[in-house]
Amino acid sequence: MRGIRFKVVVIGDSGVGKTTIVKRFLGEPFSEIYIKTLGVDFYSKSEIYNFKGVGKVKIFWDIHDFGGQPTFSSIRRLAYFGAHAGIVVFDVSNVQSFKNLKYWLEEFVTFCGVRPILLVGNKIDLREKVITLSPKVGEKFASMLSESFGIEVPYLETSAKLGINVNKAFKTLAQSLFRFRVTKELILQEARANQS
Repeated sequence: MRGIRFKVVVIGDSGVGKTTIVKRFLGEPFSEIYIKTLGVDFYSKSEIYNFKGVGKVKIFWDIHDFGGQPTFSSIRRLAYFGAHAGIVVFDVSNVQSFKNLKYWLEEFVTFCGVRPILLVGNKIDLREKVITLSPKVGEKFASMLSESFGIEVPYLETSAKLGINVNKAFKTLAQSLFRFRVTKELILQEARANQS
């Protein structure tokens, strides 16, 4: 079985549930206690995925969970180095966190270039309690990003509290990473063929 290591950065405003998503993916239970991430926290996990046309692959995830406060921007610059992909998270019950996605995406592209990104609308468990952004808002924004970046940017809604779509988020990102690598290799092959 092939093994591959991917570094992924999890970014977005403070309080949108980035750390909870990561910890749920690691198998930890949900906690109501909110502790802000100071700077960058590091986590790792390996998962086996079975992809159509690829077969079974063991992925070693190196996850960098970024603190969302502006004061940590200088620390984040260093932590972006070598990232293969990003998970950009907003809170569906917090319109400002959605509006701030532009800032996070600009920061990601500045330090990483155009790479696979997964857009995540978290806290869908609040839909029955408060007014939230419609799934169509996230889908439309992801579609716009796909067009702008020239690569597919999937959109997924999660509830880190209930564990909804957390594992699916990482599997979706893994699929995006494989598509990106294949596309990149095809472009390189075409460039080599044109040179000869």
